[in-house]
Order: sequence, then C-alpha cells, then structure tokens
Amino acid sequence: MMNTKKLKWLSKKAEDKQEFYDFINSYPKEIVEYVTDVCYKNRYISFHEFIRTGGLIFNFSEYRSTREQIMLAEKALELSSGPFSSYDLDRLRKINDVVTSEYLLENCTFNEQMNLVMAMNTDSKSLFNIEMTNNRVSVRETIALSHDLNVSDKLRLMGKVSDIYDTEELEYARHMLDVEYPELEERAVKIKEFILNSIINNGTRDKKPFGNRVVIPKIITNDKLELIDELVKASSIKNFNAACDVVWANLSKDVSEIKTILNKLMCSKTDTRFQKICAVLKEPYFIEGRSIEEKEIVLDELLKEKNEKKVNTMCSVAISGNLMESRPLEEQLKIMNESPKLYDSFSARDFRHFVLSKPVLEKRTTDEIIKLIRPLDTIDDRNKYYVIYNIISNPKVLDTRGVSEQLKLKEIASKIDDVETFEYLETAKVFTSVENISFDEQLKLIASTYKMYNKANYNKLISNYTDNDRKVKSKFRQKRN
Repeated sequence: MMNTKKLKWLSKKAEDKQEFYDFINSYPKEIVEYVTDVCYKNRYISFHEFIRTGGLIFNFSEYRSTREQIMLAEKALELSSGPFSSYDLDRLRKINDVVTSEYLLENCTFNEQMNLVMAMNTDSKSLFNIEMTNNRVSVRETIALSHDLNVSDKLRLMGKVSDIYDTEELEYARHMLDVEYPELEERAVKIKEFILNSIINNGTRDKKPFGNRVVIPKIITNDKLELIDELVKASSIKNFNAACDVVWANLSKDVSEIKTILNKLMCSKTDTRFQKICAVLKEPYFIEGRSIEEKEIVLDELLKEKNEKKVNTMCSVAISGNLMESRPLEEQLKIMNESPKLYDSFSARDFRHFVLSKPVLEKRTTDEIIKLIRPLDTIDDRNKYYVIYNIISNPKVLDTRGVSEQLKLKEIASKIDDVETFEYLETAKVFTSVENISFDEQLKLIASTYKMYNKANYNKLISNYTDNDRKVKSKFRQKRN
C-alpha cells in the first residue's frame, strides 16, 4: 500500500503542481510509489529533474513490464549518484539514453539491456575522478547505442574504456566510435576495437581525422572488404591512416595485390619506416611501373635494411620515375643498395631529383652511377655533400667530362677538410667551371684558386661575379667576419 505521508510530502516539494498530478494520474501505482520513495529517501533529488530525465524510463510499457522498468530505473539511479551531496544529472541522462533507446528496447532482451546499463559505469567512485568517470560514460554510451555491434561485442569494448586515462583521448575515442559501419557486418567491431586498442597503447598523438571516413566506403563499393582485416593490423591510428592512403592510391588494383603489399607493409618494425614505405606504395610510378612480384622484391629490400637513414634514400630510389623508365629492376636494386647514408629528409629528395635525373641516367651506366655515388656515405659536411652532388649531376659536367674525370673532381673535393676554404672554392664554382677549358686547365684553376685563398685576394677574385652570386658572397663575408 502506498505511503500517503511520503506522497503528501512530495506534493508539497513539487514546484509544478500540474506536472506532479499528471504524473500520479498517468503512471501505474508501482511506479508512482517507487518515484515517491526515491525522492523521499534522497531529499537532494528534485522531483521535476527526476521525472524529466529518469521519468523517461517509464514510457515504454510495450517493451518492458512495470517491474522491469523499475529495475532499469533503480540501476540507472545507482550508477548515476556520486559520493557527494548532489545528483549527477548529466550522467543520469547518458545512462537513461541506454535505458530508453528504442533500438535497444526492440532488439535486446531485458537481461541484455540491463547488462549494457550496468556496463555504463564500471569505475570506482571517487571525488577526484568524477570528470574522468563522466567522460568514460560518454564513450560507453556511444558504444552501447551503436547499431553495427552485437551485445557481447559492445560489452567487451565498453570494458576497454576503463584503460583510457586522458580526457582528450576519451573525447577522441567518442568521436571516432560515433561513426557506424553496418555494411561491414562482423568487421565493424574489428575497426572499433582497433581504435580503442590504439588509443590505449599509443594515445592520440596523431590528431588527424581517422582515415576510414573516406577509404572504407570506397572499399565497400569496390567489394574489397577483406582489406579491412589487413588495415587493422596497423600498430597505431597514424599508421592506419597511412595504410588507408595506400589502399586509396591502389584501389584500381586487384584485391589480392593490395593485400600482398599491405601484408609486407605491416612487417615494418618502426613507425618511421612504415610511413616511408607508405610513401613508396602511393607513388604513381611505383604503382604502375612495377609488377606485384617486383614490388615485393623492392619492399623486402626496404624491410631488411637496418639503417633508417639509408632506408630514406632507398625509398627515394624506389620511387624514381626516371629510373624505372630507363632501368630494369635488377639495376634499380643495385643503385638502391648503394644508396648513401643521408642525414636529413631533403637530402633524399635531392638524391632522387639530381643524382637520378634524366641527364645522369642518359649519360651514365648503372655501374658508373654506383661508382659516382659510392663515396658519398663518408661525407659529413653538408656543403661539401651538395658540391659533390653537383659534380655528379651537373648537365655541363656530364656533357664535358668523363666518369674518370668526375671521380677525380670528387676526390679533390673530398680531401679538402677546411670548411672556409671549401666554401670559398664552392663560391668560385671551380668544380663545375668546364666550359671552354680542358680538364687539365680546370685542375690548374682549382689549384690556383686554392692557393689564392686569403683575405687580401678575396675581393679581387670575386670582382667579376654576376649579380646572381651576391647572396652567396654576402653569406660568405658574414661567415669570414
């Protein structure tokens, strides 16, 4: 029998009398009694707040019995209250979203829905982690309400959320998990589990949008769903995004070919190498210029090289369109394995654009190119490094000098240890001054210029320079002074 004393007390506390009377006249006696008892025992709970949020629980009699509705309400209330003197309304709303979801009411049994509700808040209650707990509840709500996961998968993923300890990471997880993939069927859970595991293990260092927003719909359209199984093997979201870019670039290829290159890609042991190899696999020349068997051979070479800096240059060789157009794979591999050790990303690019330029490839055989580049791995000075590049690749030098003469010029440049002297010779352009003079005359010019290097003769020597050299001269003067 309903306690009239408690009901009278509640009627006095209710600010909106009409709302109160509508409630007691509209709902079953058991529900009215339950709400009255809750408000009486927890005096800090506003009747109107409870009805306008928790009251939504009691509007689904076609799906749940009165007793089941009350049990769901009790559990929501239990999980929403904190160890403090107020009612956590925001948390209640999120838990109520799971309780009142028509999708869950229609597609889940009472026990399944109750399990999802209980999984909403599995964290220990503490005054110091209220914000963290609420953020985790938000992520769990997103998982619980998803239409592309079954109940057991939802429960497993909701449990993983407890291992995320950063509010930004939780917000990132909620945002990424909010995308649904009903077309993927059982593969949808693989993607969402991958997202959570990546955030747990690596955080959200890569703040870029998740790559699946573009690529996955295309995979579905092109009937390449099995590629999902390969993509989720990536070690991080950043690598997943890069692998998605590879798939996007190769989408016109047969699914077996794409799977093969993804399998090779996932063997990369470091994120740096993973990203470099992805750049190779996206290059149009590499995609169209080599068969899948040749691509596998190239990837194997990139994967077995231990020196990360050397891999950077090897990748530049691998994607050289000029090289692929003019050389078979065997000769490309020769140059790749002789690639010098470089110390910044720009050097690898320069290597491709200058050493592997059309003039070099047209004027020199593969063995001659290897002879020209082989000593470069011992050069530590950046300026000297680029001068030797110029000796190798300058079209005028290529047209005028033979390989043996280029090698002699390299030898001379390599033996100069004094940085200022070397910069002076570079400014004077004695290593590429080949027009209208013989090689012997050039050697004499290098020798005489070297001997002339002193402060008194510097201005005299550079008096005939063009305006294009003024920046070089100015920089040189500053350094001398």
